[in-house]
Amino acid sequence: MRLLPLLADTCNSNAITDLGAASIMAHSAIRIGALNVQINLGSIGNRATEFQINTQNMCAEADGLADRLASVVSNRM
Repeated sequence: MRLLPLLADTCNSNAITDLGAASIMAHSAIRIGALNVQINLGSIGNRATEFQINTQNMCAEADGLADRLASVVSNRM
């Protein structure tokens, strides 16, 4: 997902919706993975806090990237 902004400003205008779809799917995959981590935190043991923090950070970054990409896609359409 981190690579998509590199393409967002320069990709062919006919492919901008494909980039938007890729962003939505990547964001969804990250959020789904986070749900899987959250449900299993109780069985992880002493590393649960570490996994929880990493998951929250990853989701926050993905949310920001998704918002940024949605804006670029919308402006280029």
